[in-house]
Amino acid sequence: MRLLALGDAYLLAGFKLLGFETHVDPTPAELESLLCGLITRKEKALVLIEQALLQDTGACYKRIRNDSGHVIIVALPPLHDPDAYLPPVEELVKRVLGPNALMEPESTWDKPATPR
Repeated sequence: MRLLALGDAYLLAGFKLLGFETHVDPTPAELESLLCGLITRKEKALVLIEQALLQDTGACYKRIRNDSGHVIIVALPPLHDPDAYLPPVEELVKRVLGPNALMEPESTWDKPATPR
């Protein structure tokens, strides 16, 4: 199984130490070529891609997301702004279950207990 990480050099430094094959700042064409190659060769792969690179994807990315069982793609938040990360599944959950579905419930730990 191939382990690949694509994105900013600073983000990928740790993945390189873990043994991932890294691709620093690939163009949309390079990303598409890499993904098409995985499909053509029927390779098993875990592909970590910085979220910003997923804004302009091609047919091979869409094919992997919809049909492939041998390639797993995971979006990574940007290193400089991890709170900006929005997993694609969040939008689907909000559409299906409503806009408040992912709100955290109000905690009761910090409220005083009411006497009986």
